[in-house]
Amino acid sequence: MQIYYLWRGSRRRFIPDFVVRLINAQQLVLEIKGEDSDQNRAKRLALDTWVRAVNARGGFGTWCWDVVKAEPSRVHDVIAHHAQGPGHSEPIGEDLPVGSNARAL
Repeated sequence: MQIYYLWRGSRRRFIPDFVVRLINAQQLVLEIKGEDSDQNRAKRLALDTWVRAVNARGGFGTWCWDVVKAEPSRVHDVIAHHAQGPGHSEPIGEDLPVGSNARAL
């Protein structure tokens, strides 16, 4: 699985850290970051766009995403949050930047 994004005018791609199949059959795309950066935030903005598009298209199950930053002990909390069901599909580890110049391809 590769996610494409724009960074400083250049088309880039990244492979998410983990894809977790949850007990509720959702697919959680999980990013783990020890140190965050503007480029990592651009990747997650593209990931958010990708997840919304896949879910809107249908036929591929239900997807969600999240990030754990600097606190590995939060991984369990994030997974437990998303395992509660589709009503808990928004990421709890990050607020997406408003007006970001990052864009998914």
